[in-house]
Amino acid sequence: MFLFFLRIRYLVVCFLFLLVSAVEAELDFQTKEIDLLLLQAAFDGDVPEIKRLAAAGANLDVEVSSNLIRPIFLAAAMRRNDAVLALIELGADYQAGRAPYSVFGLAAERGQTELCRTLLARGFKLRRPDGRPV
Repeated sequence: MFLFFLRIRYLVVCFLFLLVSAVEAELDFQTKEIDLLLLQAAFDGDVPEIKRLAAAGANLDVEVSSNLIRPIFLAAAMRRNDAVLALIELGADYQAGRAPYSVFGLAAERGQTELCRTLLARGFKLRRPDGRPV
């Protein structure tokens, strides 16, 4: 009889573990989904959607793949200056990356002088590709 209760207890613990794992996986999926929506909004330059997703808890500095693609990089690459500025105001890390893979590098490469000036005025630190300051 004692072994029977031990087995039942073991099965209940296993069931609870699986249930908790499933809930965590669902939460992880939802987090990834909201982050992908933020990437799309940054790509499109949709500032109201960026603000809505940020308020809903999207990760402003989410990185996709080993190329460190971030919402702010997508917005800069697509010349969406309003989206870049909105992401900065919401707290996105605009210092991330190294030249030419930085917000400033993308803006300079695409001739966005206004955005470059704005970034410098906000204190953007220029760095060499090896990470040393200029």
